Amino acid sequence: MCGLFALIGAADAALGRRVADCLQHRGPDDSGVWASDRGTPVTLASTRLSIIDLSPAGHMPMHSADGRMVIVYNGEIYNFRELRAELEGRGETFQSQSDTEVLLAAYRCWGTHCVQRLRGMFAFAIWDMDKQQLFAARDRLGIKPLYWTESVRGLAIASELKGLLAGGLARASSICRHCTTTSPSTACRRRIPCWQVCRHCCPGIRSHGKPAA
Repeated sequence: MCGLFALIGAADAALGRRVADCLQHRGPDDSGVWASDRGTPVTLASTRLSIIDLSPAGHMPMHSADGRMVIVYNGEIYNFRELRAELEGRGETFQSQSDTEVLLAAYRCWGTHCVQRLRGMFAFAIWDMDKQQLFAARDRLGIKPLYWTESVRGLAIASELKGLLAGGLARASSICRHCTTTSPSTACRRRIPCWQVCRHCCPGIRSHGKPAA
């Protein structure tokens, strides 16, 4: 179990650290925060429970080999070894034994189609610095939770409700949990397909609930 947090609209490392501290019980082995104001301001935070790769090479937020993408991730990809072998055949190289790095390479190679290849339980958020776009998804059954809200500081995503509350980004009544929220008291009143919880393109374009295409 790991904890993740993403905020698109503000580069605030202190806020990221505050949320990471709140989610520490989900990942007591390691934690990290990354914030950037290059283009659209963004903050990513992660707490990690080390299972597959116990080394520091599995640290998150994790950058892609080309430095273009950054990921925070919670879960386990059961077929990551098969995916890794396929990606290596396409010229990808890896610095760790983690499924996180495989997931990041899969997105770099196949884009949003990568979710169709994943077998496992997962929730993740990837920031693409070139496209200035966030892609976030969770597994088909919703085993790994993913909450999101439109806050005054931008789009915010976290593994737990209290992560968003700790960041002062929303009230409980304005937060949506993956694809099950239909209450009129929430900001989201429609079902969101599991493969793409949200895609946020900057500047000023938001789409929610579109399946990966």
